[in-house]
Amino acid sequence: MEKIYFSYSSVYGGDIISLTANLPSVILNRVNAHKTENKRLESLTAWSLINNLLFKVTGKWLCEYNLTFSPNGKPLINNGFISLSHSNGVVAVGYSKADFGLDIEVCKNAEKYTAVAKKLGVSVDNELFLKWTAVESVTKLNDKYKTSFNGEVIKSTLITVNGYDVAVSIAGNNEFYIENV
Repeated sequence: MEKIYFSYSSVYGGDIISLTANLPSVILNRVNAHKTENKRLESLTAWSLINNLLFKVTGKWLCEYNLTFSPNGKPLINNGFISLSHSNGVVAVGYSKADFGLDIEVCKNAEKYTAVAKKLGVSVDNELFLKWTAVESVTKLNDKYKTSFNGEVIKSTLITVNGYDVAVSIAGNNEFYIENV
């Protein structure tokens, strides 16, 4: 059974320079490509979090890996797999030796997603966000958009961050367990 190392945080509100330590320039360029300051800060926080998670688990910083991106934007590293997600001030990241996909969504303003809920066949509440993150985690795992599942193992749950429910889904090709870091 594969292990997925998982970590989450609210967006960092301190010294932004410290977040950039040991991050490759390709990441800083991707962060700066976001259109809003909030999305740039979310992305930077997520990359900093995965950088620290990698160092804790493997003893190597992200800049020590051969980091590339698939044509669809999936981050690829040698000797393992990473996945990142950010939503409304919350970020989550993971690392594993086996391929996986991770997605989060802060469960608020559900009424804005009535059409999506109808398409997914769920009610407009936290169930919608759990289903949506499941679909997105499978999409990230397979590196292409999918609305149906083909044997992927999906684990979904709600966590609370800053007083909000946050839907978290992780998808893999085989059974896995999650270790919080």
